[in-house]
Amino acid sequence: MHVSPDDVPELAAPDDAVVMRPLVRSDRHGADVSLTWVRLDGRHRRLRTDRSTRVYYVLDGTAELTLGGTLDQPREATPGEWKSKKINGGTTIRITQGDLIVVPRGTPQQRNTVDGKEFSMILIKVFSAPIKAK
Repeated sequence: MHVSPDDVPELAAPDDAVVMRPLVRSDRHGADVSLTWVRLDGRHRRLRTDRSTRVYYVLDGTAELTLGGTLDQPREATPGEWKSKKINGGTTIRITQGDLIVVPRGTPQQRNTVDGKEFSMILIKVFSAPIKAK
């Protein structure tokens, strides 16, 4: 399979401060993996995914990534994906061009740009059966 980013339209999600290009989609390509180009401009939602491990490869810019802790009053946005307005606890790290981050399924996470600058990355989701609620 060959996919050119120029052949895939950008999808904006302004409430989540992100623009995406879904390059490989599990629902279209029959795979247990998806690959998305993502540009973040601001504070992204707090979330936890129970269906996929996420791998981030930073293409450009710098962001802060909070991992771990617990979601405060989470709501299930889509099956296996939980959103919240706040993460309690967790560890915040700074990520920049060339960094590779693996976020195991079930780990709360949030990304924020630094100094109002754009940030872009490749997001790879590796899907598996949903984990049981705790």
